Amino acid sequence: MIRKTTSNSSHIPKMTEITAIKKTKRGLSGVFLDDRFWRSFPPEFAAENNLVVGRKLVPDEITAFERAGDCREASDRALVFLDYRARSVMEVRRRLAKVGFSREILDEVVDRLHETGYLDDRMFAREWIDSRSRSKGYGRNRLKSELKGRGVTNEIIEEELAAACNSDAEEARALFVGQARLVKIQGLGTNVARRKLADYLIRKGYDRAIASRTAKGLVNGLFDLQINERVSLKSAGAVRTNSLTALASKLRLIMTKRH
Repeated sequence: MIRKTTSNSSHIPKMTEITAIKKTKRGLSGVFLDDRFWRSFPPEFAAENNLVVGRKLVPDEITAFERAGDCREASDRALVFLDYRARSVMEVRRRLAKVGFSREILDEVVDRLHETGYLDDRMFAREWIDSRSRSKGYGRNRLKSELKGRGVTNEIIEEELAAACNSDAEEARALFVGQARLVKIQGLGTNVARRKLADYLIRKGYDRAIASRTAKGLVNGLFDLQINERVSLKSAGAVRTNSLTALASKLRLIMTKRH
């Protein structure tokens, strides 16, 4: 007796054909499989991967192209996000996750950006400290809080703050920030002015002891700084740590002479 055999067609991958490619409003290449819209790719991606009308794809190829397309789109979005300013790893991950990319895609894209130098939490922390201390006059505590909120590790934060914000630089910047604030509290009683100025400096991120000492010195004796001294104070927001160190010493000497 001859046994009848049948082919097991379920193990043969189903072929799907690219039947059309249409330009979308965003300038992408919209690919259609078997006359049904599949997804859009950047034109250069479609060209590089030979996605042309008439090509037949098996399911594994479709899955691979979908993953590659997601990685490409996520990378492009991340680079646009990074173009405005430096970002932490956590900021980029959050941004891409909000769009809807999977954790797997996020891991791959973030690793690639780190390898190519686009993402570096240490460099980000360094730039953040420099920028925010100059433009906003923030102290160590405020800077530390902001960096922690952006996912930077404590180790990196402490090392970069130690390099950029030694005690003299911190005190000099507090004096600059406090002196600029005096105009808004002039006319108040001495005790009230001290308290308001100290609270303001604490909100700016300065240690309570520095804030209290700075407020007391400014309110009690430094209202009448000479013009050249005011210029030096103003420069505290834009000079390097070594200059700030000299400035802090000078200002402490001024405060000592006034008392």
